[in-house]
Formats: sequence, structure tokens, C-alpha cells
Amino acid sequence: DGPAAAAVCANTLPRSDRRANVRASHRLGGRRRPANSARSLAYTCNPRYAEAIQQPQYALIALFAVEYALGLMWAAHSPDAKFCEPFAVVGHSLGEFVAAVFAGSLDCRTAAALVCERGRLMAEHQSRGAMLAVRASREAAEAAIAASDAAERASVACHNGPNSVVLSGDWATLSSVLKGLDLPSKPTRVSASHADHSPWMAPLVAPLDARAADLYTRCLLYTSPSPRD
Repeated sequence: DGPAAAAVCANTLPRSDRRANVRASHRLGGRRRPANSARSLAYTCNPRYAEAIQQPQYALIALFAVEYALGLMWAAHSPDAKFCEPFAVVGHSLGEFVAAVFAGSLDCRTAAALVCERGRLMAEHQSRGAMLAVRASREAAEAAIAASDAAERASVACHNGPNSVVLSGDWATLSSVLKGLDLPSKPTRVSASHADHSPWMAPLVAPLDARAADLYTRCLLYTSPSPRD
């Protein structure tokens, strides 16, 4: 049911927007709205926001809200309008936060706060690399990284299939790794602001871990809402 599914998304994005609880603000459409506004950035089609949505402090919470809304769309297809409980949920990268919410490991408010913190840290951390999608097996990619002595500067960020991986690292290292791969086609650069899932992201681990610990402490002090609240 298209209209019902659209209604689920329309109701979910604003709720995710409020849960982000972002302090900064950004002028959108002539009005002051939260800087990490999942609702504002997801709904706007104005070309002048095309660059903004690529920035991690905006993109991450917007993606989280969309993925969360897609999960809730199951309810729109349920005959009795009750939530369709999945047998299992999986996610990669940002999708892990959404999967954790549906699995009951995190409530939505805490997950949104962590996503916002991750986006803020990435925005403050200067990008020093890139991501490349290549047609190669994980074993071949890892062997090429090892042969280039690049384990501390590059990694296999995504394993999408038997012969489909994404490499992440600084440009010089990636160029060296590519020379060790016999690729059937030219690598494709992934539209990413940082070398995600590579050793270059290590400086973000400690502050994000501290934020997670703080949120965990708050969960112990206060009664946690339902995972989907």
C-alpha cells in the first residue's frame, strides 16, 4: 500500500529529527531548523543542499532516519497494522545502528545520538583518503594490501560479494594496492567524504567510545523507552 507506506515515512522522519537533539542550526528554506535535520535534508530537493547532504554531520543522521523508516514500513503492509517482527536483522556500517534498534539492543534515541556524534566527529576529522569499489575477491584484496605492506594505511571496507569489495585508505596506498590486483574493470570511486572503515578512522574511536559510555550511564540512571520510541 503506497499511501500507507508513505505515511509511515512521513511520520518517522520528523520523529528521528527530534531524537537527534542537535544543538546547532542551519538555515533551510528560509527557516531555522536543526543542522542535522533528517527531516529537512531528506525532504528538500533544492540543488543548493546537494553539497550539504554529502557532509557526514548531515548525511549520517538522514540515512539513519531513512533506513529506520524503511524498517517501519513493514507495519504499513501488515493487515492488522501491527509491527511485523523480523526473525533476524543485519546491517553494515550505519545500518548496524538501525539493526540494533530493531533487535532491541538500542533504543532509537540513543542510536540517533550516537549517529549524530559519529557524524560530528567525522566532520571535525580531516579526510585523508578515499574509497574504491573494485571487482576482486576479498582474499585477493587482502593479499594485495599485505603485499604492499599497507595494513596500517588501507583495508577492505566492504565485502559485497564473491568478487566485489570496497577498498579504503589514502590515495597513495590505494594506488599501490591496485597495482597488485588483476582487475577486469576500472575501479569506481565511492561517494564518501572519508576513508571509512580504514585505519585512518582510528582517531575517532576514543571520543565515540566515550560518548557511548556516557549514553550507557544515562540509560542506567533513567528508564529506557521502548527500542522504537
